[in-house]
Amino acid sequence: MKIPTELAGPQKKFAVVGETKKFYVLKKHKKSLKELRKHISVYQPLKGLLLSKSLRFLSLTIPYKIVDTTADFIYEGNNTHFFDFEGKTVTTVFKDLNDMKQNAKWIKRLAGVIPYPTILNKDNKQRSITTKYIDFEFLPIKGFVGQTSELLDMRRVIKGTKTADVAVKKFLGTLQESQRTLIKKRFKERGIDVKKIKLVRSHGDFHPGKIPRYAARFYLLDFDSITHLPGITDFINFAFLPVHHNQSDARWGQIVFERFLEKETTTPAELVISLSMLHPENQKLQNFFEKKNLFMDL
Repeated sequence: MKIPTELAGPQKKFAVVGETKKFYVLKKHKKSLKELRKHISVYQPLKGLLLSKSLRFLSLTIPYKIVDTTADFIYEGNNTHFFDFEGKTVTTVFKDLNDMKQNAKWIKRLAGVIPYPTILNKDNKQRSITTKYIDFEFLPIKGFVGQTSELLDMRRVIKGTKTADVAVKKFLGTLQESQRTLIKKRFKERGIDVKKIKLVRSHGDFHPGKIPRYAARFYLLDFDSITHLPGITDFINFAFLPVHHNQSDARWGQIVFERFLEKETTTPAELVISLSMLHPENQKLQNFFEKKNLFMDL
């Protein structure tokens, strides 16, 4: 783990929660435990509550790591986020310099249009951006049932007006093998023969965990995944990524998705591609899509 220079400090013993995405938590630090609960509770509210309440008693089952830092909470996902509650900052260290530059470019471009935490420092050498810490509220998917208009407005700002017709074969070549296999299978089963699809500029990681709320305003975080995708993909990610983590969110995800479809147009081919891109290895999730006939029932 690369520690930003300004956050280097004395050794701290962090409890490590998670496997692919990891949370480093100080088990006797109230703000650190609260931040853990907020992040996990977006998709697994009971787990988030239980972990934050019982972490200090799970010393035999939770691994630990010593980190030399002044940060009090660390989230290690695609990039690494260091939370310094005393300094009231969040420093993100990017794995890739180009991702950092893209993130900074879009923060600047969307300034005054979509709320974003104030940038305090940007360091190309360390591949880091430091922003003001905001004590966000993270809503579960059911909390967005009445907020789809705000989500659509955010999405339209990123989408802009440019679109691109791209050969399906070329686009499939950019995907993982498991995604390509599932898409081709569903095309064949449904008799879909399409040569080109329309791609639009998309957030690329659009889901409830990226759209927290503070002082009655929604913020949109992390622009390093912006790319061109079928127009419905961001909405599918938003509505159904929570279902991947928690099947009890399926009803709410479907309601939110149906509200998106009331205002956005799509095609069966775009639906097949976008739904098949979302965790094709999760059989329960993909069975849910099949059972609800979400591919063709427009």
